[in-house]
Amino acid sequence: MTFTAGITGAYAVLFRGTFAQAQTANLIYLFLHLVVDRSPFDVLFRVLSLILFCAGLTGGHLALRKFSREKAEFLCILVEVTGILIAGLIPEDIAVLPAVLPIFALTGCQWSIFNGANGIACSTIFCSNNTKQALFGFVDYLLDRDAKDLRRGLFFLATLISFYAAVTIHAPLIQRFGVRSVWFAFLPLGIAALVCLADSHSREATPAC
Repeated sequence: MTFTAGITGAYAVLFRGTFAQAQTANLIYLFLHLVVDRSPFDVLFRVLSLILFCAGLTGGHLALRKFSREKAEFLCILVEVTGILIAGLIPEDIAVLPAVLPIFALTGCQWSIFNGANGIACSTIFCSNNTKQALFGFVDYLLDRDAKDLRRGLFFLATLISFYAAVTIHAPLIQRFGVRSVWFAFLPLGIAALVCLADSHSREATPAC
């Protein structure tokens, strides 16, 4: 899922010119548009971006409350497939903010549901905290020689490698395929769906104690 986020992140930044997987920059621009250039169009779409991101977060949270984690994860993958399909159909000459609205929605859902593994909380859609946690894991291991710290550092390092490997691989695909390049995210999403199904079948096959 982190690899998928690397693809959508590269697509949004390199092709559409904005990072559409977090709200920090979006809210900065929102208040700048309110105060500096007073652009109603930009304000509207910044607010829509916030609403869709929060809707994705809320939908993911409610899915985890109502369904098993495996079902919630599969639903999230379906949401992402839908959002990425729409993003790839939006014409290249559409303004930046309307074009990235699907990315805001699907990454909000992903952050809510795919939020870690093996008991470690981890963002799968952006990397600031992952960088900090990888660094602290290695620093703590050097100081304390605790294997848990080393595993934590390696876990977050692997997450960073996955994200930026996707960015690196996807960059030339953007140049070649343009707006349709975002559809390459269907491949890691398909793999994630198979993993979710395999995990679900494994749990069903395990006899209750």
